[in-house]
Amino acid sequence: MAPKSQLTNSDRLDAARAAELLTDEVRRSPERAMLGTVLGATYLRQFPDLRSKLRLAQLLDQFAHELTVVGRSGEDLVWGMEAPDDRPPVVLDDLLMVEGDPPAVAPHSVRIESVRFENYRALKDTTLTLSGLTALVGQNGSGKTSLLDGLWRCSLLCTKKPDLVFTGTNAVERVRWRGSTNTIRLTVNGTSGYGYTYASASREQGTEAQFTVRVPGTKYNTLSLLGTPLNLAFGGAVLLKLDARQLARPTYSPDVSPYLRRDGLYLPSVLSALREDRPDRFEQLVDDVRTVIPAVRGIRTRRTEVEQWDTDERSGTRHVLIGHGLEVDFGKTGWTPADQLSEGTLLTLGLHTILAQQSPPRMLLLDDADRGLHPNAQRRLVQQLRGLANSTCPIVFTTHSPYLLEELDASAVRVVRPGPDGSCAVSPLTNHPKWHEWSTDMTAGEFWQFAGDEWLEQA
Repeated sequence: MAPKSQLTNSDRLDAARAAELLTDEVRRSPERAMLGTVLGATYLRQFPDLRSKLRLAQLLDQFAHELTVVGRSGEDLVWGMEAPDDRPPVVLDDLLMVEGDPPAVAPHSVRIESVRFENYRALKDTTLTLSGLTALVGQNGSGKTSLLDGLWRCSLLCTKKPDLVFTGTNAVERVRWRGSTNTIRLTVNGTSGYGYTYASASREQGTEAQFTVRVPGTKYNTLSLLGTPLNLAFGGAVLLKLDARQLARPTYSPDVSPYLRRDGLYLPSVLSALREDRPDRFEQLVDDVRTVIPAVRGIRTRRTEVEQWDTDERSGTRHVLIGHGLEVDFGKTGWTPADQLSEGTLLTLGLHTILAQQSPPRMLLLDDADRGLHPNAQRRLVQQLRGLANSTCPIVFTTHSPYLLEELDASAVRVVRPGPDGSCAVSPLTNHPKWHEWSTDMTAGEFWQFAGDEWLEQA
C-alpha cells in the first residue's frame, strides 16, 4: 500500500473523484448511511487501478471530507454523514491508518494529562492540567465554559474529522480568539508520550489544517484517530448541558436503544428501556439518586400520549404517539409527575442516567454541578463522582459552590480568572503563594472562599 506521499497528482485527482462519487451514493441513500462493503464494491468497480493504492477506509478518511464512521454492522463499518454530537460513541477496532499499527494498549491505560489551547474562544494561550476529578472555579465570564467546550472539541477530534468538528456555528472563523486571524492550535498530552496537535487552516496566512498524532514508536499520517489508544482514552467525552424542561418532557423514541441527549431529552424513554433491558442497572440508578436525594423512594415510567409534528406546528401535521412519562415517589406525598419535580432532582436523575447507559462516557464534562442542590446533596454528589473518577471515567466540572470543594483534595481544584485582555488564566489552587502556610487550617472550599481568585492575575 502506497503511503500518501507517494501518490501522483493523477492518483489524487482520481481519489477526489472516487470520494465525490461515494459521498453522493451515501447522500442519496434513505438513511444517509451505507455499509463499507457496498461502497467498496462500487469503489472496486469504478476505480480498479486506484483501489490497489488506497484501500476504502484510507480513501474515505483522506478524501471524503463529508463522510465519517457512524456505526458498524457485524464486522462491517457503516459510513454516513455526520452523526449527532451527543450520540453515544461507537467503539471501533478498525484502523484508519496509512502505515503501521499502534502497540497493544488497554483501553484505560492511556490518560489525558493536559491540554493546551491557543487562540480558541477565550483561551488565548491556556494550559489545563487534569486529574481524575477536576473542579473549575471562578467568577462568571472567567472562561470555565470555554475550557469545557474546548475539551469536548478535543474529544471530538478523536472520533471525527476536523472538517466535521469545526463547522457551522463552530467554524474556525467563529471560535477564534477575538478578531484574531491566527491559527487555532489544540495540543493534547497523554501518558506514555501519546498525544496529538491540531492546527487550523488560515486563509489569511495561506496555511492548511494540520493534524499530528503522537504514538510512541509509530509514525502516523492520518485525519482520524479511530482505533488508536487516544480514541479509546478520550474519544467518548460527553458535555452535559442538562435542561430541567427537557428532562421532564414525556417522550417517544423510535430507537431500539434510546439514548439521552446532552440537554436531557428522552429521559423517560431511556429509563423505560433501561428498566426492561437491565433491571439490575436500573435499581442501582435508583439507589444512586436516593443517595444524593434521600427523599426519593422510587422512580418509574408510565405510558402516555406524546404529541409530535412532522415539520412545525404552523404548517406540519400533528401526530399523537404512545411514549413514556416520568414519575418519582417521595413516600408520603406519593408519585410526582416529572413536570412538578425540582430542578435539582431532575438534574441528578439525568446525570445518573447518563452514567448508567450501555455506553457510559469515557470522560464527563459537567457544567454547574451544584445547580439546584442543597449543600449536603452537593457533598454527596461529589462523593459519588469522586468514586467514579477513580475507577473508569475522568470528570471535569464547573462550580460556584465551596460546599462541593469540601469533598475534594485541593490538588483537584483549578482556579480560572480572566486576564487584563480578557484571556483566560488557569492555575491549581495549590499554586496560591500562601497555600502551604494557610492550608493546614483550611479545607479546599474554605481556602478558595478566603483567597478568591484575584491572586491569579498577580501570580
